[in-house]
Amino acid sequence: MKKILLLTLSMLVGISALFAQQRVTGTVIFAEDGSPLPYVTVVVAGTTITSQTDLDGVYSINVPAGREELTFTYVGMQTVTVQIAGRSVVDVEMVSDAVALENVIVVAYGTAKKGFYRICCRSIE
Repeated sequence: MKKILLLTLSMLVGISALFAQQRVTGTVIFAEDGSPLPYVTVVVAGTTITSQTDLDGVYSINVPAGREELTFTYVGMQTVTVQIAGRSVVDVEMVSDAVALENVIVVAYGTAKKGFYRICCRSIE
């Protein structure tokens, strides 16, 4: 009898842990022109739970109880951390993280056959 009671209790605790998550959805857009950003990485801060936006900038992620922050990262954009605060829809605008380069010198070493250059690089001439 004790084993059955213990098994039932552990199943109830396990099921309640599954429902202790919050589903958060939203859209990530580029702040300058309002266009959606695909493939933005969305992470529940302090965990390894991740998601990614689709081609329309839409994401969906399960957030465990007790976690209150989402972090959004994208190449060339500033990282954004947002408080969830009990919301189920969190929309985010990302800003460009452009860095101006001064006095950049590009040096290339190598050789190429003249015939290959004509085929590959004709539009550059």
